[in-house]
Amino acid sequence: MADGRVIGRHDGLWRHTVGQRKGLGIPWSEPLYVLEKRAGDNTLVVGPKAQATTLGFQARDANVLVDPADWPGEVLVRSCYRQRPRPARVTLQGDTLGVDYPEPAPRTAPGQVAAVYDGEGRVLAAGVIA
Repeated sequence: MADGRVIGRHDGLWRHTVGQRKGLGIPWSEPLYVLEKRAGDNTLVVGPKAQATTLGFQARDANVLVDPADWPGEVLVRSCYRQRPRPARVTLQGDTLGVDYPEPAPRTAPGQVAAVYDGEGRVLAAGVIA
C-alpha cells in the first residue's frame, strides 16, 4: 500500500501497469489500483481509486506538429488510448510537455504516449510520459 503496509506478493513487476485494477489478486474491502512500480526494491505499490489519480504529468521527447503559439485557448490531452481526451493546460519547455488537468484524472503509466489535440481532433503535439 502507499502507506508502506505489505498486503500481498506479486508475480513480477513486468506483469503490471500503473493504473491497472484487474488481475491484482488481492482481496480487499475496495478495488485496488497500481499506483507505482519500484524496480529498485521490487515493490508494487497499490491503493484505492482516490490515490490512483493525478493533476498532471510531464511527457518527454515531445514531437510538436503545430507551433504552441498557434494552439487554441483550450486543448485536449489523451494519455491512454482508451480514454477520451480531457481538457488540460499544456506547456512546452525544451522537448518536454507539461500537462496540468483542472480536475483529477486517472494516472497513466510511464512510457505511454500522451497526445495533445485541438477541439476538432487534430494532433498538435505528443510525447512519452515520464
